[in-house]
Amino acid sequence: MANEEDPKAIYIPQTDENGVNFNEVFISGSNLILQTGPDGVLTGSTSLPNSSSVDALIVNNLIGNVATFSKITSIQITGSFNGTLTGQALSASYVDWSNIDNKPNLGEIQKVYYVAEEGDDNNNTGKTLSDPYRTIKKALSTVAIDQEANIGLPYKSSVQIKSGYYVETGSMIVPPFTSIIGDDLRSVVVKPTTDTKTENLFLMNNGTYVYGLRLEGCEIDDLDDPRTGFFFAFAPSASISTSPYVQNCSAIHAPQAKSFAPLDPDATPVPNPEVGIGPGGMLVDDSVLNVNSPLKSMVVDAYTQVAFNGIGICVRGRGYAQLVSFFTNFSRIGVFCIDGGHASLLNSNTTFGDFGLYSKGKRYLVVPDISGVSTNVNSTDSIAISSNKQAIIDNMIIYLIDNGNKDYSDPEESNVLSIRNDAGELIDALSADLLSAKAARTSRFTQGLF
Repeated sequence: MANEEDPKAIYIPQTDENGVNFNEVFISGSNLILQTGPDGVLTGSTSLPNSSSVDALIVNNLIGNVATFSKITSIQITGSFNGTLTGQALSASYVDWSNIDNKPNLGEIQKVYYVAEEGDDNNNTGKTLSDPYRTIKKALSTVAIDQEANIGLPYKSSVQIKSGYYVETGSMIVPPFTSIIGDDLRSVVVKPTTDTKTENLFLMNNGTYVYGLRLEGCEIDDLDDPRTGFFFAFAPSASISTSPYVQNCSAIHAPQAKSFAPLDPDATPVPNPEVGIGPGGMLVDDSVLNVNSPLKSMVVDAYTQVAFNGIGICVRGRGYAQLVSFFTNFSRIGVFCIDGGHASLLNSNTTFGDFGLYSKGKRYLVVPDISGVSTNVNSTDSIAISSNKQAIIDNMIIYLIDNGNKDYSDPEESNVLSIRNDAGELIDALSADLLSAKAARTSRFTQGLF
């Protein structure tokens, strides 16, 4: 029936098939209105009609439970609210709670926290989409508190970041087995504050995971010996048994003026000075980890960087990185390995910039103890060893023929030739070392064996 005050309004009967009584239920334009009056009388539960013409649900003074229909695009709550909304209400694109003091529970999920631009770190719980935090750092610190209160099996949590722009104070420690999930890398942008842009932004612990972020704003401390200014790095004293994993993210740093003439990649102290220093995509530095950490690695899938004068990834010491679909553009260095750091790449590419793959320094896997090696010079023994070189080698081969697990009888067989060559180098080194007080060649030879 029509309403004299609103001739476009269509009234729905005041009771549904279950006998639930409404004060007024009607469709006005494209909105469905559910209103009970000041003493709200809805005490049961109901499913509202499924209508493609209804865009918004307006609920006034509700007591009870409402399961909304599938075509809803917004929800507005006015007056008092003492019930719950379920079903499609949970995924509505916008919920306006501005006129309600007692926000309803829209279905809290344990171990999940939400972050949104309209959130509030001080007054919200972060537990629902209607009650999100404003910053990622607040959500991560809350997860850490939860983990301390739940000791036992790995406490697996996630922080869901809704579309928006987030300026965060670095560094942010990601608790173990915590996932940071952004809506997608085009709609979720994360950057550090100006004061913390030279810090490492996300400090990754055991079993951590990051997905769907666009990262901006970090600045490397030193392009030749980088330690800070990376978007991802290990948390101090972390023990890694499940590698931190970064997937489907992008790092962007493009100066407003993208053409520079001439560039100077050899300038000091900063190469390409007109461009400035860019960000670091990831730092895998084992020196900050717990000394007994089983692994010292991070894993990447689909991480693209357009980072002028930045470093895609730096792997230091005993660190290891496994990189799949890892792309760097305009970087100072795409993949930088220092002092023995190890990176393996598949389906990856570096474009433009100064260096694609770059390494420096070295690392000894085993350093032999030569403190007990004699430093005496003995020319007589040196001559004896040198003059009996072939006899010593022949005796080695005879021993292998008698005791080895292969056939060493053919003097032209490749294994035999290789053994003779290596044994000859060792004998020459021993003979020479007897003429020197430092035993340096033996030390280097032994280190080379490892």
